[in-house]
Order: sequence, then C-alpha cells, then structure tokens
Amino acid sequence: MFNTLFVTKPLAIVGVLLVFLVHPAHAAPVAEAIGQGIVRFDASAEAAAGRRPSFALVRDFQPIAKLNPAQLAVVPEYGFENDRYTASISIEPGTSLYGTGECAGPLLRNGFVTETWNLDAFGYGLDAKNLYTSHPWVLAVRADGSAFGVLADTTERCEIDLRDGITFRAVGPEFPVIVIDRASPQEVMKGLGELTGTIAMPPKWAVGYHQCRYSYNPESRVKEIVTEFRSRKLPADVIWMDIDYMDGYRVFTFDDEQFPDPAGLNEWLDERGFSNIWMIDPGVKKEAGYFVYDSGEALDVWTKTANGKTFTGEVWPGVC
Repeated sequence: MFNTLFVTKPLAIVGVLLVFLVHPAHAAPVAEAIGQGIVRFDASAEAAAGRRPSFALVRDFQPIAKLNPAQLAVVPEYGFENDRYTASISIEPGTSLYGTGECAGPLLRNGFVTETWNLDAFGYGLDAKNLYTSHPWVLAVRADGSAFGVLADTTERCEIDLRDGITFRAVGPEFPVIVIDRASPQEVMKGLGELTGTIAMPPKWAVGYHQCRYSYNPESRVKEIVTEFRSRKLPADVIWMDIDYMDGYRVFTFDDEQFPDPAGLNEWLDERGFSNIWMIDPGVKKEAGYFVYDSGEALDVWTKTANGKTFTGEVWPGVC
C-alpha cells in the first residue's frame, strides 16, 4: 500500500507548509471460493500474490472460483490505523458473537476486546484481554439462526474488537480473512473443521469432568480429593497434577518425597475410575547433568534468537 501526499495552503503566520500522510481507502477486496459457503478474502491482488503460508489451515486450499464481493452477504473492509492493518465486518442488529479462543469472561463476546498475544495470565479477571492460546476466530449467529464465522489468517499479534461489529487489527503484513457463511452455527463449525482439520475421536473419559487446580500435593492430598468426590457421588473422570509433583519444577521428573510412587498412584486412581494427567511446562531447566537438558544440548533442539544463540528465559525452575 502506498501513502498519498497532499499539501494544504501555506500558513501565513509561520510561512510553512503542512504535509499530511494519508492512507487511501482500499478498493474492494479480492474474493475466491475455497469451499461450500467458504470465501477467502485478500485486501488486494498484490496482497493475494504475497500471501504467507497458513499455519491455521490443514492444507493449501486452491480457489474454486473468483467471486464478486458486491454479491456476497459478508465482506471484510480492509484498512490501516495506528500502524496496524485492519479488517472489519459489520453485523446485523441482534447478532450474537462467540469465539475469540481461550479468553476470560462470558461465552457471549459482544462488546469485548481480545488480543492474540499469549502471556502468563496468573490471577486474571474478567477484563483480561488474553490468556494462553491464540485463536483469531469469531462465530456470529444472526437473529434468524443462520450464522457465519470469520477467521483472520495471521500469526501476528492481533486485536479482536467486538464492540462495534467485528474488527481485527494486526501488526505485520495484510492478512487474509476467511468467511464461512452457512445455515446454522453447527454447519459453520463443520466448515471450520474442513479448513483446520479435525481430531481423532477422543476417549470417553477425556470429554468428562476434569478436576484441576494449582495444586494438589502431596500424594495424600490427591487421594483425599478423589475420595471426597466418590463419597459424595460427584461425577468426575480426571484429576490433574500440577507442577508441584516435579523435582524442583524440572519437567519429566518426580518429587520422591511428595510423590514416591507415581505408578502406584496411577493404579489407585484407576481402581476408582479416575484417569490422571501430569502436566508439563515448555521450560526446560538449564542445568548440566539434568538428563532432559543434556539431551536437548546434544541434539541442538532449543529455540534460537535472531543471532543464532539459544533463547533463555526465567520460568518456574529458574533459567530455562
């Protein structure tokens, strides 16, 4: 996109010219069908030609047909504001908005602003703009029950503003917007699965109730919680062990004092109808002699900085 320059008349007082930088309004976006009721939009032909590979889509969807945006019901309007590219979609009165990924607050997202910028959201409240995963996706359900979904296909930091319609504001280059417009929310979600892929059928216990908090330790506390669930006849299928089960927060280790027999605990839980999940963190303690760190060093698998050095940061075990 090129900036347009225009010059006002001289100011007599100071004898200078005022020069303004203005971003011209976008022409109609480029639209192409990539599935039944699924349209991919780009801001321009140039943006479409320079489109980045998608990390959201399960494969490279080739266009089925070129479309005229003027004949479509849902069309994003592209723009630029405050150093961010934008894509906005107006909604009809009575439209309910859902989605925006993992976020704080109610299921109904009208009036909320979410940001796809993952931070440690310890102690978050209802006004938190971001949590631990990023999903630039909005599901819009119209008053008549029909629905459409909008996916901003970008990995850049992106604000999802649902205070007045739907607006995505992202840093980086202009991004494609994919709209799924179908007869019902269920059909829209099927379309999202067609685009992003679907998971294998999970085991039944995995979709049951999970009891999880920070944190249950030692082992006796885990057994106490499970015993209470069963004695009170409260349905539950899974209990989680948070990072306190580890030896000094080192992943793939156990605290021998607090959890001396993980295999035995697993068997005890299984006898009572509980599956168990032992969480891990992505931070591996930087410590020579620690087998996970040593193997990572040997294989050179660590994330690198721009200058090729190993990236480190402070997490639960210290420098990771």
